[in-house]
Amino acid sequence: MPFDYNDNYHRELDRRNELKAAVSTPVVVLALLGSLLGYMFQNYQLALDLAGVIFGILALWSIGAIGITAFFLARAIHGHTYKRLEGAIILREYHQALREWHEKHGQGVPAADKEFDDYLERSYAISGDHNARLNDKRSADIFRAHRMMIYAAVLTGVTFLPFAYAILYQNQNLASETKVDVNQTIYNQGDT
Repeated sequence: MPFDYNDNYHRELDRRNELKAAVSTPVVVLALLGSLLGYMFQNYQLALDLAGVIFGILALWSIGAIGITAFFLARAIHGHTYKRLEGAIILREYHQALREWHEKHGQGVPAADKEFDDYLERSYAISGDHNARLNDKRSADIFRAHRMMIYAAVLTGVTFLPFAYAILYQNQNLASETKVDVNQTIYNQGDT
Protein backbone atom coordinates (compact mmCIF):
# COMPACT_ATOMS: atom_id res chain seq x y z
CA MET A 1 0.00 0.00 0.00
CA PRO A 2 1.65 3.26 -1.09
CA PHE A 3 1.97 6.15 1.34
CA ASP A 4 -0.66 8.86 0.86
CA TYR A 5 1.38 12.08 0.81
CA ASN A 6 -1.68 14.19 0.16
CA ASP A 7 -3.42 12.85 3.27
CA ASN A 8 -0.26 13.30 5.34
CA TYR A 9 0.05 16.91 4.20
CA HIS A 10 -3.53 17.71 5.20
CA ARG A 11 -3.20 15.84 8.51
CA GLU A 12 -0.23 18.02 9.45
CA LEU A 13 -2.18 21.18 8.61
CA ASP A 14 -5.05 19.92 10.79
CA ARG A 15 -2.56 19.16 13.56
CA ARG A 16 -1.29 22.74 13.26
CA ASN A 17 -4.80 24.01 14.01
CA GLU A 18 -5.11 21.64 16.98
CA LEU A 19 -1.82 22.92 18.39
CA LYS A 20 -2.97 26.49 17.92
CA ALA A 21 -6.10 25.72 19.94
CA ALA A 22 -4.07 23.92 22.64
CA VAL A 23 -2.28 27.16 23.52
CA SER A 24 -5.38 29.07 24.62
CA THR A 25 -5.89 27.23 27.94
CA PRO A 26 -2.36 27.84 29.26
CA VAL A 27 -2.64 31.52 28.34
CA VAL A 28 -5.82 31.85 30.42
CA VAL A 29 -4.28 29.95 33.35
CA LEU A 30 -1.18 32.17 33.24
CA ALA A 31 -3.37 35.27 33.28
CA LEU A 32 -5.23 33.96 36.34
CA LEU A 33 -2.02 33.03 38.16
CA GLY A 34 -0.50 36.41 37.36
CA SER A 35 -3.62 38.17 38.60
CA LEU A 36 -3.57 36.19 41.84
CA LEU A 37 0.09 37.04 42.41
CA GLY A 38 -0.62 40.70 41.65
CA TYR A 39 -3.46 40.70 44.17
CA MET A 40 -1.22 39.14 46.80
CA PHE A 41 1.53 41.70 46.21
CA GLN A 42 -0.92 44.60 46.46
CA ASN A 43 -2.44 43.40 49.72
CA TYR A 44 0.58 41.97 51.50
CA GLN A 45 2.46 44.23 53.88
CA LEU A 46 6.00 43.04 53.45
CA ALA A 47 8.02 42.67 56.61
CA LEU A 48 11.35 41.07 57.38
CA ASP A 49 9.82 38.34 59.48
CA LEU A 50 9.84 34.64 58.59
CA ALA A 51 6.45 34.74 56.85
CA GLY A 52 7.52 37.75 54.76
CA VAL A 53 10.74 36.08 53.65
CA ILE A 54 8.94 32.83 52.80
CA PHE A 55 6.28 34.78 50.91
CA GLY A 56 8.92 36.70 48.95
CA ILE A 57 10.91 33.60 47.99
CA LEU A 58 7.81 31.65 46.94
CA ALA A 59 6.46 34.62 45.01
CA LEU A 60 9.74 34.97 43.12
CA TRP A 61 9.71 31.27 42.27
CA SER A 62 6.11 31.58 41.10
CA ILE A 63 6.98 34.56 38.91
CA GLY A 64 9.93 32.62 37.50
CA ALA A 65 7.75 29.62 36.67
CA ILE A 66 5.17 31.89 35.03
CA GLY A 67 7.93 33.54 33.01
CA ILE A 68 9.33 30.21 31.82
CA THR A 69 5.83 29.06 30.90
CA ALA A 70 5.27 32.25 28.92
CA PHE A 71 8.60 31.70 27.15
CA PHE A 72 7.63 28.20 26.00
CA LEU A 73 4.17 29.38 24.96
CA ALA A 74 5.70 32.18 22.92
CA ARG A 75 7.99 29.65 21.23
CA ALA A 76 5.00 27.43 20.47
CA ILE A 77 3.01 30.31 18.99
CA HIS A 78 5.52 32.41 17.05
CA GLY A 79 8.24 31.82 14.50
CA HIS A 80 6.83 28.88 12.57
CA THR A 81 6.40 29.09 8.81
CA TYR A 82 4.42 26.24 7.34
CA LYS A 83 4.95 25.10 3.77
CA ARG A 84 2.00 25.09 1.47
CA LEU A 85 1.59 23.92 -2.05
CA GLU A 86 1.44 26.44 -4.83
CA GLY A 87 -1.95 27.88 -5.59
CA ALA A 88 -4.38 26.04 -7.84
CA ILE A 89 -3.88 28.45 -10.75
CA ILE A 90 -0.09 28.04 -10.63
CA LEU A 91 -0.42 24.25 -10.50
CA ARG A 92 -2.87 24.28 -13.41
CA GLU A 93 -0.58 26.49 -15.51
CA TYR A 94 2.39 24.22 -14.73
CA HIS A 95 0.35 21.15 -15.69
CA GLN A 96 -0.71 22.81 -18.96
CA ALA A 97 2.90 23.79 -19.75
CA LEU A 98 4.02 20.21 -19.11
CA ARG A 99 1.32 18.89 -21.47
CA GLU A 100 2.30 21.33 -24.19
CA TRP A 101 5.98 20.48 -23.87
CA HIS A 102 5.38 16.72 -23.85
CA GLU A 103 3.09 16.96 -26.88
CA LYS A 104 5.83 18.76 -28.85
CA HIS A 105 9.04 17.23 -27.49
CA GLY A 106 8.14 14.36 -25.21
CA GLN A 107 6.02 11.27 -25.08
CA GLY A 108 2.56 12.82 -25.08
CA VAL A 109 -0.09 13.73 -22.54
CA PRO A 110 0.19 10.55 -20.41
CA ALA A 111 3.87 11.31 -19.76
CA ALA A 112 3.00 14.91 -18.83
CA ASP A 113 0.28 13.71 -16.45
CA LYS A 114 2.68 11.25 -14.83
CA GLU A 115 5.37 13.92 -14.42
CA PHE A 116 2.81 16.31 -12.93
CA ASP A 117 1.58 13.62 -10.51
CA ASP A 118 5.19 12.93 -9.48
CA TYR A 119 5.78 16.66 -8.96
CA LEU A 120 2.61 16.97 -6.91
CA GLU A 121 3.48 13.92 -4.80
CA ARG A 122 6.99 15.28 -4.17
CA SER A 123 5.55 18.69 -3.20
CA TYR A 124 3.11 17.03 -0.78
CA ALA A 125 5.94 14.95 0.70
CA ILE A 126 8.32 17.91 1.16
CA SER A 127 5.64 20.18 2.62
CA GLY A 128 4.15 17.46 4.82
CA ASP A 129 7.57 16.52 6.21
CA HIS A 130 8.48 20.15 6.92
CA ASN A 131 5.12 20.78 8.61
CA ALA A 132 5.43 17.58 10.68
CA ARG A 133 8.81 18.76 12.01
CA LEU A 134 7.33 22.14 12.95
CA ASN A 135 4.39 20.46 14.65
CA ASP A 136 6.74 18.23 16.63
CA LYS A 137 8.69 21.27 17.84
CA ARG A 138 5.51 23.09 18.77
CA SER A 139 4.17 20.02 20.59
CA ALA A 140 7.36 19.79 22.64
CA ASP A 141 7.15 23.47 23.56
CA ILE A 142 3.49 23.13 24.55
CA PHE A 143 4.36 20.11 26.68
CA ARG A 144 7.11 22.09 28.43
CA ALA A 145 4.72 25.00 28.92
CA HIS A 146 2.09 22.72 30.47
CA ARG A 147 4.66 21.21 32.82
CA MET A 148 5.92 24.64 33.92
CA MET A 149 2.34 25.87 34.25
CA ILE A 150 1.66 23.09 36.77
CA TYR A 151 4.77 24.14 38.73
CA ALA A 152 3.61 27.75 38.58
CA ALA A 153 0.14 26.83 39.83
CA VAL A 154 1.53 24.77 42.72
CA LEU A 155 4.02 27.49 43.67
CA THR A 156 1.34 30.17 43.51
CA GLY A 157 -0.92 28.04 45.71
CA VAL A 158 1.88 27.52 48.22
CA THR A 159 2.65 31.27 48.06
CA PHE A 160 -0.94 31.89 49.08
CA LEU A 161 -0.38 30.16 52.45
CA PRO A 162 1.96 32.78 53.98
CA PHE A 163 -0.20 35.47 52.37
CA ALA A 164 -3.34 34.10 54.04
CA TYR A 165 -1.49 33.75 57.36
CA ALA A 166 -0.27 37.34 57.16
CA ILE A 167 -3.71 38.67 56.27
CA LEU A 168 -5.32 36.82 59.19
CA TYR A 169 -2.54 37.93 61.55
CA GLN A 170 -2.83 41.55 60.39
CA ASN A 171 -6.61 41.48 60.84
CA GLN A 172 -6.21 40.10 64.39
CA ASN A 173 -3.72 42.87 65.24
CA LEU A 174 -6.04 45.53 63.85
CA ALA A 175 -8.95 44.14 65.85
CA SER A 176 -6.95 44.13 69.09
CA GLU A 177 -5.65 47.68 68.51
CA THR A 178 -9.09 49.14 67.88
CA LYS A 179 -10.73 47.90 71.09
CA VAL A 180 -12.23 50.80 73.02
CA ASP A 181 -12.96 50.71 76.71
CA VAL A 182 -16.59 51.75 77.04
CA ASN A 183 -16.20 52.63 80.73
CA GLN A 184 -13.51 55.21 80.01
CA THR A 185 -14.73 58.79 80.22
CA ILE A 186 -14.19 60.88 77.13
CA TYR A 187 -13.35 64.52 77.68
CA ASN A 188 -13.37 67.35 75.24
CA GLN A 189 -10.25 69.46 75.15
CA GLY A 190 -12.00 72.36 76.82
CA ASP A 191 -13.49 70.30 79.68
CA THR A 192 -10.30 69.57 81.66
